[in-house]
Amino acid sequence: MILSHAHLDHSGYLPALVKQGFQGPIHCTQATRDLAEVLLLDSAHLQEEDARRANRHGFSRHAPALPLYTVADAKRAIAGLSPLPAGKAARIGRCWPS
Repeated sequence: MILSHAHLDHSGYLPALVKQGFQGPIHCTQATRDLAEVLLLDSAHLQEEDARRANRHGFSRHAPALPLYTVADAKRAIAGLSPLPAGKAARIGRCWPS
């Protein structure tokens, strides 16, 4: 997988994909990796808090309300981020079979 930048509209589902079994590398630049770490951990924390609040106040259709992903899921996704040098060509993956 290639992560172009860390904005949550690009990186925010990575922990859920990892939670669902994705195990491949997630290629990005070092700067993207560093920022994605901050964003994903914060997003996971907020999702856990929202689920706790929903369960405490009973405003979810789900019983119990669960976060899309947890801080542990985010940490596993972050571990899969594979930084590549910015501005340099890199060969990743392989070509389709002929």
